[in-house]
Amino acid sequence: TYITLDLDGLDPIYNSASSAVEPFGLDANWVWDVIREVRASGKVNLVGADIMEYAPQNDPVRPFAYDAAGLGWKLMCWLAADVAKRNGEQRPTVWPQAFGNVTL
Repeated sequence: TYITLDLDGLDPIYNSASSAVEPFGLDANWVWDVIREVRASGKVNLVGADIMEYAPQNDPVRPFAYDAAGLGWKLMCWLAADVAKRNGEQRPTVWPQAFGNVTL
């Protein structure tokens, strides 16, 4: 499965740094809950993911960049775990560079 997270779907409270702000969108926490539940189900084999529709010129203080980066980090962790599982690796994925001591 390839997941594309379109930030236009988020409510302007969570992403006014979009190229096309739409009212009554999704809650960023709800999107994270869906990602977490789908990953926990074990029924989806993630092969790739991307995040689109972030307009940095509309986000001078960057609070919405942090939301996008956080969701991207969760997708990257999921992707790394699925790649390791497909490769038959038994050890956890560890990224010591610039992230502190992070283990999945």
